[in-house]
Amino acid sequence: MRETKLGIQVLDRGNIYLPTIVGNTRALEILLTGDVYPARKMLEWGFLNKIVPSDGNYLMEEAMVLAEKLTSCGPKSQQGIIKLNRLLKGLSLEEAVL
Repeated sequence: MRETKLGIQVLDRGNIYLPTIVGNTRALEILLTGDVYPARKMLEWGFLNKIVPSDGNYLMEEAMVLAEKLTSCGPKSQQGIIKLNRLLKGLSLEEAVL
């Protein structure tokens, strides 16, 4: 969240979604300092789901494997999953199932 170092407001709802991903105290550290964190730390905090070597060929292979998995599924189902995921962010289990 480099906006802090530039003295501007965080955009794209990062200040809303980040606490639900990494927890409130970690989110505040990231948002208030504007520091850049290593990929391993972000993986540990749950911000990333995978780290791959920066070798261009390997990265592209991994991206294509994921792309093939995603395109083999039903797009309407995926749209529904994404929409529901966004709607449920920040809700407790009790709130989500009501």
